[in-house]
Amino acid sequence: MRLPAWAVTLTASLILSGTPFRANSGTSQGGTTGFAEAVVLTTTYTFCDASVPDGMRVSSGAYSFAQTSPSGASDCLATMPSDDPNTPRIDIDSVEYTDFDATLTFYQKTHFRDLQLCGRTQGEDGATYKGLVGGSNPGFDHPKDGYCCYLDTKTATSSLISIKKAGLVMAGGTGTETATSLSSPSENWHELTLSLSGTSIDCTLRNNAGTTVASMSTVDSTSTPYSSGGVAFAPYDGVSEHHFKSLALAMNAPTPQPTAPSPQPTSLYQDCSASTCDELGWTNAAAAGKPGVCGESDASPLTGCSGEMTWLQARAFCQSVGTRLCTLDEVKVEPAGTGCVYDDVQSWSSTVCGLGK
Repeated sequence: MRLPAWAVTLTASLILSGTPFRANSGTSQGGTTGFAEAVVLTTTYTFCDASVPDGMRVSSGAYSFAQTSPSGASDCLATMPSDDPNTPRIDIDSVEYTDFDATLTFYQKTHFRDLQLCGRTQGEDGATYKGLVGGSNPGFDHPKDGYCCYLDTKTATSSLISIKKAGLVMAGGTGTETATSLSSPSENWHELTLSLSGTSIDCTLRNNAGTTVASMSTVDSTSTPYSSGGVAFAPYDGVSEHHFKSLALAMNAPTPQPTAPSPQPTSLYQDCSASTCDELGWTNAAAAGKPGVCGESDASPLTGCSGEMTWLQARAFCQSVGTRLCTLDEVKVEPAGTGCVYDDVQSWSSTVCGLGK
């Protein structure tokens, strides 16, 4: 009778890519069984090309891209002329965003114009971009504007942050006037961040050193909160040359669901060897490992030690005399001490390293 899959085994010492390799080197079994840590996905729009970047559009007013700052210290900027009579607005693609952080890096040459950064905007075209379109000055202060961080540059040395919904300041959404110099010294870069999480809205202004200089938070407790929409920004109300370095959107990737464990590694060829231990004359089946499993390195009908081989050569070496390669568990015990001094060298087995490997 033929014995089970593990009935007859032997070892073979092999080489792969010039490096001796053994069966239990680098094996991987099973699958993912827990949740991965949250991953933050960030998309950053910069303005290095002569036209508006892919995924953005200028929906009102005028911008010049791939510009260099007046001091020459920074380039790849989107610059808005100080005398644009419209509200120069840029919308961020057609994706419906829900919870995210939007960070706009900017500086303004003078302090005579405010700035708004809005999220979950609804749009009037209803098909592509989620910002406002049409008219000579679609602007802000509009019911479809979603939630906005409004940076009011009161004077050359002070600013006020407020949070608007549909163009109106929200209840509890007005901060206090803060000592802030947005335009001096020259090229004084700042970051304005809008954070949306559920019904919570947060606005933060940071200076060039990353220090928070003004912030405001509130919650939309009404029965009509905005759940998703687009992203847009624009200088607003007044005259001042603005320079924008980048707009970054950050959001958590979906939490992966746990997966079922992968099947245990299996043999890469037939389950049974062609010959039994008795037929081979190998008598060490009861000496180590499982009863009925025997292993050898150089005993007849083998003609000697295998030497270094590839995996395919090792499989053929074993099958040529009616045997098979050991499994990973078998190779650790069954052929130990049977000759060729292979106990402490890398040796092939028939066990795969895991799914896809």
